[in-house]
Amino acid sequence: MANKNKPSGGKPTAPGADPAAKAAAAAEAKAKVKAEAEAKAAAEAKAKEEAEGAKGKTKTIKVPALSVTSSVEGFRRGGRSWSKVGVVVKLSELNKVQIALIKDEGMLTVEEVEVDEEVAE
Repeated sequence: MANKNKPSGGKPTAPGADPAAKAAAAAEAKAKVKAEAEAKAAAEAKAKEEAEGAKGKTKTIKVPALSVTSSVEGFRRGGRSWSKVGVVVKLSELNKVQIALIKDEGMLTVEEVEVDEEVAE
């Protein structure tokens, strides 16, 4: 009587019984996963490089500011505390009411100045 698992050629025929085919399929799957991981890593590296390049492209511009010195340490005006050491504040950080209050205050010495600001190109 003939064995169902061995055809006349003598090779096993059970499903998935060919170890070479299994090893080849596993190696192919592993290579595919590795290639996908490398492609993803390369894409992430490129995106990071482009982002850093964009960050690095800045220019310096002059923006208006106020240099404020108080005659009394901790004097408050315009929602801020001022000191005897001069403080420079960009006008963009103040609203119109604050600017008017600060400029009109006799306890404060105020000078209009320009400061450098880095902006993206």
